[in-house]
Amino acid sequence: MFKKLLVLCFLALLLGSVFSIRLADPISKELTDNDYVGSFVAGSTIEFVFSKELGKFDALKLESALPSSFKPRIKNELESVKLFIEISQKAAPGSYPLIVSMSGPNTKETVEVYFLIDNSLVDASLNNYFADAFVNEPANFYLSLVNNSYADVSFIISPESSVGWYWFSENGSFAGSSSKTILVPKRKTIDESFTVYPRVDGEKRFALNVSAVGLTPKQFSVRLVGKPTLVSKSISPMFGLPFYSFSLLPNYFLNGLIASFFN
Repeated sequence: MFKKLLVLCFLALLLGSVFSIRLADPISKELTDNDYVGSFVAGSTIEFVFSKELGKFDALKLESALPSSFKPRIKNELESVKLFIEISQKAAPGSYPLIVSMSGPNTKETVEVYFLIDNSLVDASLNNYFADAFVNEPANFYLSLVNNSYADVSFIISPESSVGWYWFSENGSFAGSSSKTILVPKRKTIDESFTVYPRVDGEKRFALNVSAVGLTPKQFSVRLVGKPTLVSKSISPMFGLPFYSFSLLPNYFLNGLIASFFN
């Protein structure tokens, strides 16, 4: 008798959970009212993935009204339904309710959950403020990019405009942009390098700028030292010609011609 009672209780629990709404991403859980479903930064796009539970559900509807500046979109896929919400850049930090319903041939379930907007989830730091390398060889600055939100975030690293674009291309050719974009997955911290190629020997100071949604733009002052080579000693006047005496112009061209034999 006791075993039969246990079986009946188990079946009751099983049947009670058959038609519950399951969130597969960014947090995997069976949803109940007032559940927390993630924290995000203003300006990012939320991607909620709801399971169709092997055909028990086939459609999702957003029942709650979001702020007018938020842009929701639903995408129906084979085994899931995705709810995308573009969060306004001006969204105020705090808690936001979300009511969704899922329906199928024989059932409809509704659940009220909430997500948070928190702009302290994204950060960036510079690990070395000094780098050196031989002229035309790579020198690296290393950054840690932090994304504690539940959505992917793109970081943009760019040098100040006072540095020529040819300092950021390995062969010195125009590459279209000296900035670098890095996608950091949700709940991840990654270390990334930013490469500079000193074109003349000596010290160069400039700033590296880092920006991302939810991040107050950061600026890091760095120092780069180009170590001389035989070629660089001969060819450096070609990069800084306006700062030399034009009476020595023939010598500069001769130095550049000699240097070309060592490339």
